[in-house]
Formats: sequence, C-alpha cells, structure tokens
Amino acid sequence: MIKTLYCGGDSWTEGDELGLPYVHGITDLYMLNNSWPAKLAELLNVSMFVNEGLGGTSNTRIFRKAVKFIREYSKKADTKQLMVVVCWTTLDRDEIPIDLKADKDWYIPIQQYGVNWPNHSEVNKLDTVTKTALEQIHKPYTITIGNKSRTNLHIERMWQLKQICQSLNVKLVQTFALDIPAFDPNDDRFVKEYQNEIGYLDEIFINYCRKKNYPLAPGGHCYEQGHEGWAKYINEHINNSLL
Repeated sequence: MIKTLYCGGDSWTEGDELGLPYVHGITDLYMLNNSWPAKLAELLNVSMFVNEGLGGTSNTRIFRKAVKFIREYSKKADTKQLMVVVCWTTLDRDEIPIDLKADKDWYIPIQQYGVNWPNHSEVNKLDTVTKTALEQIHKPYTITIGNKSRTNLHIERMWQLKQICQSLNVKLVQTFALDIPAFDPNDDRFVKEYQNEIGYLDEIFINYCRKKNYPLAPGGHCYEQGHEGWAKYINEHINNSLL
C-alpha cells in the first residue's frame, strides 16, 4: 500500500501559472493544491505527498532532491510504501554549489542560453574571488558542453535513480515535462533506445496537453485541466504496471 507520494520536477510540476493573477501566499497554496502531484495524491489516496517542483530548475537538482528524500525516508519508514514520480525538465539547465562548507542547500541555477552570469540573489552575497571562480566554471559550461554529452549524462542519471529505487523497493515513475532535448531532435531517438532499460513513460506533459487540446497559459504552462489529466494519465500507468 502506497502511503507517501514524492514528486520532483520543474515549473510544470510546481504548478506555475495556476491561480493567476499571482497573490503572494494565496497563489502558492493554490498551485500546491491544484498541481498534478496533488491530484495524483488524491487518486492514489495517500496520507502524505511532497511536491518539490521548482520553476527553472535543472535535472541535476531534480535528481539530487529525489535521492536525498528517498534516503531520508528509508531511515524512518518502509520504502515499499513510497511512490516517486519524477517529471524531468530540459537538458540545458544545471546548477553549481556555491558554499561547500555551509550546511545550507545553496546552489546557483545556470542555463546554456548565453554566457552572462545569471541574476541570482545568492551571487551578490559572494566575495569577488569566489564569484570570479564560479564565472570561469559557468562560461565554459555554456559554450563547450555538447547536447550529446548532456543526453548521455541524463541517461546515466535516470538509470541511477532507477537502481536506487529498485534497491530500496521504492516504486518509480519517470517522465518528461517538455520536448527533450532542447536543441537536437536526433537525441530524442537516442534516448528512446534506452527506454526499456530505464523505464520511462512515452508521453511528455506538454505534448499530452496539446493532444488533448487543453488551453495553455500565456507563459506556456497548462491550466487546471492539464494537471488533472496528467495526474489521471500517470495514475493509470501506476495501476496497470506498479500496483
């Protein structure tokens, strides 16, 4: 019996553009309660669900957060009661840890588009030497890391998450929020060669909404109808394949 649902992803998991216009606090709660993780939690009838979706996040963070949650959960509860659903984002995003000595979870998100240092609040708190060093990491990242390398890295990351979940008897669903990869359509076929080994769903969230003719918000995210439909799609897979 599944008692806990953990969901990781980007803005499509967080519920971005639900409950517009934005009102601080009120909209955040509305997003949480109307995002697909909340709807899936209702369908699965779990006692607790965690939505760690974050707009603009990277697959590195999605993986890091999921593994951390699974390991902490395994120390205090029966992992057979845990369901993990990861909705991966595009491959052009990553993150850099900015304080290796601190206990705080401080990471700077970076993106391939352009070579300018991202406008991030934590960057302004860094000393000049540290900031310069991180800039030297960021610039070659945005220029030299090819899309095929990103795809290889992501396949390994997905496979690792599957192995971790299998070793702890955690049920896992892997899917994608957007058309991946971001730049080369050939990589999509490349990833599909590993579908049986990795085990991920064919459908992509945004494509699902397009096929269903669900309306999209001005920023390109789906409304409540899309989140409800996506939750039902994942729930059907869970009932048919995992339960």
